[in-house]
Amino acid sequence: NLRVLTGVQVDRVVLDGNRAVGVQAVAGERAVEVRARGQVILSAGALQSPAVLLRSGIGPAAQLAKFGIECRVDAPGVGRNLQDHCGLAISKYVNVPTYNSESRGLPAARHFLNYLLRRRGPLASAAVQAMGWTRSDPGLREPDIHLNWLPDGVDYTVSPPALHRRSCVSIGVCVSRPYSRGEIRLRSVSVRDKPVIDHRLVGDDRDLAAIRRSIPLMERVFAMPALSGSVVGACNPPAPLDTDAALDEYARAHAGIGYHAVGTCRMGGDAQAVLDPQLRVRGVERLRVIDASVMPRLVSANTNAASIMIGEKGADLVIRDLH
Repeated sequence: NLRVLTGVQVDRVVLDGNRAVGVQAVAGERAVEVRARGQVILSAGALQSPAVLLRSGIGPAAQLAKFGIECRVDAPGVGRNLQDHCGLAISKYVNVPTYNSESRGLPAARHFLNYLLRRRGPLASAAVQAMGWTRSDPGLREPDIHLNWLPDGVDYTVSPPALHRRSCVSIGVCVSRPYSRGEIRLRSVSVRDKPVIDHRLVGDDRDLAAIRRSIPLMERVFAMPALSGSVVGACNPPAPLDTDAALDEYARAHAGIGYHAVGTCRMGGDAQAVLDPQLRVRGVERLRVIDASVMPRLVSANTNAASIMIGEKGADLVIRDLH
């Protein structure tokens, strides 16, 4: 009962009045239309699900009018409420082998063979090897950041960024529950044009303050006895940041995403929510969104488990409707 089409990019949801009846897609230069006897389920993720809705005429009326798209449902929340785990990393040069020194030459060949033959070694391990939640300010009631340990260091002065050639290790910080909100907007009406991803990562001063407080905390971790004997120099930043102004400047220049985008098709019980609590698109029959875009607020950890839960719950809702 499952047919998978590969090499196909969904353009928009096909609407008959206020009812979803299928999807319009492209396969190479060929247009493809797939009709649905039951429901249409949109699961394109927090970056693409809102783009599909916008091209379908479901979204903020003013934005749709700008591109000449007929507004079928004026839904101001589509594409808004974008959240991600913003943060940055502090790196140190060390006197022991790390992924940096092991990623070229004979060590790299050895690790490749180890993975190929035994599925072990660095190529079988995660980039983040340890995580911990803590308070950036001891006065807070609960942890507001999480720290990530990485056995490598990345050189962001080159394009594209690449691993440093010297042995490095890094500690990264992420704001667990960010206040900053971005949005997804259309770049054009063409499905081949990527949407505008406007993260605004440190758009809220509370997020900037949490990162600022976290940088000295990470420096303290590197100074602990278990690590200090291996650290041989500063990598990133290359010099101490000893004022709030310097910390803020560094945070603004180096804050990046955590690849945990959520929230752009928010569910909720209020009329401004894109989806109702059953994940149905408001104003459209037989259309659901089931992916990380439905989260009203970002979870404190990685989004994988939460997204699986959303998929399982969404499947239950679909099955219930079918019966």
